[in-house]
Amino acid sequence: MPRKSTVKALPAPIRKELDRLLTEGAHTLDQIVAHLRQLGAPVSRSAVGRYSQDFEEVAAHIRESREIASSFARELGEVPDGDMGRVLIEIVHRLVFKASLAKLRDGDAIDAVDAARLAKAIKDLAAGSKIGVDTEIKIREQARKEALAKAAEAAQGAADQAGLTPEQWGLIRAQILGVEVEPA
Repeated sequence: MPRKSTVKALPAPIRKELDRLLTEGAHTLDQIVAHLRQLGAPVSRSAVGRYSQDFEEVAAHIRESREIASSFARELGEVPDGDMGRVLIEIVHRLVFKASLAKLRDGDAIDAVDAARLAKAIKDLAAGSKIGVDTEIKIREQARKEALAKAAEAAQGAADQAGLTPEQWGLIRAQILGVEVEPA
């Protein structure tokens, strides 16, 4: 098992500064190493180089994931929310898989805590998708009821003009609204 990177062992503020410099992309490796040494970080050029390569690989994966998400959004713009939820869950599964592979490639084991967090994130995503679908179903049902009520209201004017009795109108109204009427 390879030893842990000296860069990964740096204090969080220095690693954040390194990440910022790498994200900017405007500095050479030698400039970055010199800057980190001024901050008191005992880093070698090769360690920063390896970290930079890993950083770029992760950034490339993130860019790829964003491109995939954008592509899905363009291609599936008309997909019902329930299907979009399934697509998003699939994207998260793919990202989790890639992250797991990257962690294993770096020699880090996926511990039980990480696995539990990933499982919870997927479970929460699925639950959120179900809530979204349930809400959409309720909204559609309410819209359907409102449309039927408006149709019944409009038909009542025609029934009045035709001289229908209240009983006759009640039967027609029940059929429009989709409810059963008990015989009198």
